[in-house]
Amino acid sequence: PYSEVTDDWRDIPDSALESDPCVAHYDAKGLRYYLPRLMLSVLDNYDNTSMRVIGTLQALYPKKDYHIERYSELNNEQKRAIAEFIESLPKLVDLDREDQVTMERAMEKYWQDFLT
Repeated sequence: PYSEVTDDWRDIPDSALESDPCVAHYDAKGLRYYLPRLMLSVLDNYDNTSMRVIGTLQALYPKKDYHIERYSELNNEQKRAIAEFIESLPKLVDLDREDQVTMERAMEKYWQDFLT
């Protein structure tokens, strides 16, 4: 979000996430900073029509080298946490079918390696 002035992602308000849901434009450092808060927002307020949710789930679905580069600032512990989130999400949230397939493919294509 453009008006973000916090040093702690936990202080990012929901309103900031909804007002600037352009997750696709975050670079590797931006994704590392915002992704924990965005993932929690999906758990707290899943809406399959929300650009916040769509952008967050798409950011977790690696396509080509672009997404892999965006994960370059994440350490293995952070990647493991994301993999656990993706694995648990369908049990915690009633995902629509398209989002469920996206998360299954994300796990198969990239994140499953971080669960071990």
